[in-house]
Amino acid sequence: MSETRKAEPADDLAQNLSASAGLAKPMSQTRLAGGRNNRVHLIHHGDDSRTVLKRYHHDPADTRDRLAAEWEYLTTLWPLNLSRTPQLFFFYDKANSEIY
Repeated sequence: MSETRKAEPADDLAQNLSASAGLAKPMSQTRLAGGRNNRVHLIHHGDDSRTVLKRYHHDPADTRDRLAAEWEYLTTLWPLNLSRTPQLFFFYDKANSEIY
């Protein structure tokens, strides 16, 4: 999945997570290459900011909570001021998704 994708209008999940996080209205989203089982989108907001929306794959046979594990890991790293740690804005466990 290395091909370049076109920007599409921001979907309901991007709209809802952005609003819940207090971010500017998302205008469009572009699915990023890679991600394996997860779907990762670059979100373009009306104030020219950008965030990433990550939707975790859920398999009923896999009982691990990948969203919670990543959220806990990154929120532990963020206060250490490591330059490449993404800032987490909001997660929505019912949609198995987060925005950062």
